Amino acid sequence: MHKHGLRERLTGGAPIFPLAVLFGLNITDELDTLAFQALTPEIRDAFGLSNSQIIAMGTILGISLMLGSVPSGFLGDRANRVRLASCAALLWGVAGAFTGLAATFTVFVLLRIVAAVARVSNEPIHSSLLADFYPPRRLPGIFFVHRLANPSAAAAGVLIGWLGSTYGWQLTFVLISLPTFVIALLGLRLSEPVRGGTMGIKTATPAVGFREACRQLFAVRTLRGLWVGALLLGMLIIPLRQLQSLLFEQRFGYGPVGRGTILALGGFGLIAGIIVGGYLAERAVSRGNIRGLGFVVGATIAIVALTQSGMVVMPWESLVLVVKFINAAVIGAYQPAFYTLVSYVSPPNVRSQAYAWAYGLSGAGGVLSLGITTFTAPLGAGTSLLALSGFAALAGAAILRSTRHINEDQIVPTLRQEEISLR
Repeated sequence: MHKHGLRERLTGGAPIFPLAVLFGLNITDELDTLAFQALTPEIRDAFGLSNSQIIAMGTILGISLMLGSVPSGFLGDRANRVRLASCAALLWGVAGAFTGLAATFTVFVLLRIVAAVARVSNEPIHSSLLADFYPPRRLPGIFFVHRLANPSAAAAGVLIGWLGSTYGWQLTFVLISLPTFVIALLGLRLSEPVRGGTMGIKTATPAVGFREACRQLFAVRTLRGLWVGALLLGMLIIPLRQLQSLLFEQRFGYGPVGRGTILALGGFGLIAGIIVGGYLAERAVSRGNIRGLGFVVGATIAIVALTQSGMVVMPWESLVLVVKFINAAVIGAYQPAFYTLVSYVSPPNVRSQAYAWAYGLSGAGGVLSLGITTFTAPLGAGTSLLALSGFAALAGAAILRSTRHINEDQIVPTLRQEEISLR
């Protein structure tokens, strides 16, 4: 009875298994990224790189997002998304494991590119699947759970730091890749949902070409505002953990375990933020205030910029740690509202591409940040973070400005959950 009540409250009666599988894949994706971020100084020293070079290495993720997101979204709107997500997970698991076996920096870079391109599927494909597995009224809670995978993995930062300190960064990459294969195989048991079925669409909408998909998506003013915000926010978010890892090494002398602990602290902050953000998103949707989702996204991103600047300028270590927690919390707080809002204003037959453009533009922001970090790296990671925080502030402003179009752009203005059959 208790399990049945939980299922009704969370999913509206739909099966929990799809959410559990996608949650698991999201965790294994994050573990690989965390290992690279936490062990940045050790990887730098192993290949004899400078700080600016290892930061540039991190920007490869941004390049991969830029190159892989939109093609991934296009495939997601035309092919079986379940198979795409599971096969991509198997690919990044293999690339992640072989990262620890890379003998040269060139091989290391190539493997990181392969892993990053494969992981691109998580954002557009997972988000599109969740919107079709579960009814619109339940999406804030569904995305709340899915996004919890990221901080749940970050909480393992201490373990990753300990593995790196005890066994070296190479073996750490091999070990953390193993769960990916198990969950990816479970994912192949899922069935592909009907696109737009939870929004009352009873028959499959024909796939459209790339040009037509772009026309439909770029006509949505809310999406354009969110994408501009994603581009500007990506300039800070893509290199953020790597820069923070270097910041705590440079200012406070943190080693692998200490930096792993910082990542875990950020993970707990993300959990707190996602809980708050999920509540705010759920409250807005339950009241029919879809525009409120945009306010949550824009306001929290503006606070991200403020708290990150505070981390740089505050001289006291204990206070920096407190602000680090708050910074992670507000990064988590915008996510449930953001993913729910995209699903509410995107046509179902091109929804994967809607998420893909946001993800790809965030990666493009990471590439743009390379110019700033290359210039400011000799001055310290704090200077780089301070410069990039200004762009995050602009991202919040751009999204807040776009909220005026949400009521006209939403495609499910009067839909009630009880009108939709989940079978």
